[in-house]
Amino acid sequence: MAQHEALKARLRIAGSSFAIIARNLNIQPTTVSATSLGKRRSRRIEAAIALTLGTTPEAIWPDRYPTHKGGAT
Repeated sequence: MAQHEALKARLRIAGSSFAIIARNLNIQPTTVSATSLGKRRSRRIEAAIALTLGTTPEAIWPDRYPTHKGGAT
């Protein structure tokens, strides 16, 4: 929940919000919120949030985007 609130604050600083992202994606704001909270997954929404913040989804949610290390087996 703390990360969710931090994302909302970062979006406000960037002049955006979950509602604005939802409007741009033609979806409900609750869907953006649920994605931020981890209640659902949407690469499209995660990418839109990250783009707005000038970062990547991997940087915001590293647990959702594990890095694969090692070579081929």
